[in-house]
Amino acid sequence: MIRLGALTEAPPIPPPELVARIGGTCDNYLEIGLTQRRILESLLPSDWSFEGKSVLDFGCGCGRTLSAFLPDGERAEFVGCDIHADTIAWANSELSPPFSFFVCNEAPPLAQPDHRFDSVYGMSVFSHITDQWSHWLVELHRVMRPGAIAVISVLGPVAAARLVGVDWDDRIGMASIDFQKGWEVGGPSALLADWWVREHWGRAFEILEFFDCPDDWFAHDFVVMRKREVGVTADQLEAVDLGDPREYAAVACNVGILQGQQRALGEQLREAQRGAQLKEGDMAQTVRRLTEQVERQTTELERLNGLLNVIAGSRSWRLTKPLRRATAIAGKQRPSHQDVGATPRQ
Repeated sequence: MIRLGALTEAPPIPPPELVARIGGTCDNYLEIGLTQRRILESLLPSDWSFEGKSVLDFGCGCGRTLSAFLPDGERAEFVGCDIHADTIAWANSELSPPFSFFVCNEAPPLAQPDHRFDSVYGMSVFSHITDQWSHWLVELHRVMRPGAIAVISVLGPVAAARLVGVDWDDRIGMASIDFQKGWEVGGPSALLADWWVREHWGRAFEILEFFDCPDDWFAHDFVVMRKREVGVTADQLEAVDLGDPREYAAVACNVGILQGQQRALGEQLREAQRGAQLKEGDMAQTVRRLTEQVERQTTELERLNGLLNVIAGSRSWRLTKPLRRATAIAGKQRPSHQDVGATPRQ
């Protein structure tokens, strides 16, 4: 059993503007960090020990979770990385030693050698990576030692309803949404289903557990996985099994969600454009911002529709058409799920 070290004195709390960037407040900052440590310990294998280990906090922010490991800073090596330079500067000033930190970019690589870490965890990171997820998984695979364990939080049904405002649908695989959100408010989000993670992430990692978040819990699901000793590329992780009907349904569901968000953005843009004809300054800036958001959504919709065409045009898709038709007929005899793309909650 992993020991939960007792803090002899309260860790430092970052300025409010840095705390706001990672969510929460200065009042609950330390409590969240301790909760995240307890979650990690509950999900790691029962025989796991941090003793002598090298651990990477991927997307560490200002070290909120790492702060809960301060009593263990001498018995293990803890390293944190984040894309936000000011946040890392604060962490280096206040939490190093015992921890070390470095700035990473929005795309790989990490400034770390191969086989560097015994364990990697990422809190609320892959929940917002929509187009670089495969590249980052390959990079984490590279820096992990043979047999290393990773614990990654993802957004599932509870988070989709509570944080993103859409109801879960059993067609969801990976659904990238909220491209209208800038990084200052968390950025876009990625909804991930158990089957999809096992199918795609499982090509690089052995999925030990997909932990479904209880309704009254941390609002994230968690993937616990062990590095497979295989060579893997981003293209291999992204590759779609053209004969699996779930893949087409998942992409089509994602298109439906984005189309609903696109319609809402379009209405906002038209309203802002009408206002911009009457006023200048802030309204014109709003028009530019909404236009950029619509363009980002449009780019993703074009990519997804292209993928739908590839799947639908494949030989495997044509051969499984009778099976899909039979499944659809059987599905009509069950209560149908809400179409999340047609009626997103506001």
